[in-house]
Amino acid sequence: MPPESAKINNDDTFLEVKQVTKTFGRFVALEDVSIVVYPGELVCILGPSGCGKTTLLRVIAGLEEQNVGQVFLKGKDISRMPTSQRECGIVFQSYALFPNLTATQNVAYGLKGSKFEKGQKAARTQEMLELVGLGDIGKKYPAQLSGGQQQRVALARALAPSPAMLLLDEPLSALDAQVRIYLRSEIRDLQQRLQITTIMVTHDQEEALTMADRIILMDAGRIIQCASPQSIYHTPDDTFVAGFIGAMNFLQGWTVKNENTLTYGNLTLKTVNGKAKQFQGRESTVTIRPEDIRVLDEESSGENILITEVEKIEFRGSSYRLFLRLTTEDRDLDAPVIEADLAAEKIKRFNIKIDSRLPVYFPPERLLIFKQTGS
Repeated sequence: MPPESAKINNDDTFLEVKQVTKTFGRFVALEDVSIVVYPGELVCILGPSGCGKTTLLRVIAGLEEQNVGQVFLKGKDISRMPTSQRECGIVFQSYALFPNLTATQNVAYGLKGSKFEKGQKAARTQEMLELVGLGDIGKKYPAQLSGGQQQRVALARALAPSPAMLLLDEPLSALDAQVRIYLRSEIRDLQQRLQITTIMVTHDQEEALTMADRIILMDAGRIIQCASPQSIYHTPDDTFVAGFIGAMNFLQGWTVKNENTLTYGNLTLKTVNGKAKQFQGRESTVTIRPEDIRVLDEESSGENILITEVEKIEFRGSSYRLFLRLTTEDRDLDAPVIEADLAAEKIKRFNIKIDSRLPVYFPPERLLIFKQTGS
């Protein structure tokens, strides 16, 4: 995850989307959406398919006109301005390169109508190709380039006129996994070097976690949470956020006895989560991430240690994912299955097999408590 950025100037608002609603017939794509973006920030708009993230980006770009609400750029109302006057460079998922133009000509096309003089355009075009590491492929046509190279040409074209902000619409989704990992690092490094304010749409949570200063998580046309990657991952606002970002165990039906004790039949857990108090006496949903569950090497008892049975083991390279059924003496309760991650070398050391009895520890500080799902 990127560190909390010290370079972002939170004293000034670069972009503000204010109470925007956008409909297509009876379908509400955006409902009362408001966001603020600061200078030099890279913000990822993340969410499931159909949540409104691309529509929000298109409203910011001027490619869609909102029904209600306003868009401000550096304090100026650009709500009804055409895209050409919004000082934004746009990179699409499909690259949108002209197949009959060379890489150099494609980048130069981005300078049409720009402030650059005719004599400066050739130098600027070459500068942009070199900036994205493609200084020697200017004479090649898109069909002669790899997908990663085509996307970098599209990025160079968007940056050529020196836009005030960069808008990226799922720029890496059409590439294979290794190229995506390489390019997301390249784009982030380039964005930080240029200090260009960037808004990127993605459905890939790993991209958002590794690239963004802040993540805007959307669902059904609304913003669910807006925070740093660290905050969204470790302190999600609700079960939707908890389940969308990373793997999460959901333990339903745990009763909050007091501000730090949870019970499920004869099972008991302690927590230090401040939300517990508001659910006292009620059933709740308890969550914990697989990597936070500690597998113990020998059976023992103690606070937050529960006994499980191994139902399934999945090999994941450097680690294994264990599927563990909690054991409970209460026959009226369904024993829940939890997932825990364990380093590969510990599988051999602990001699873990299917049906093994395995004690696990739930750190109190890692337990999150939410309203009972569906209640």
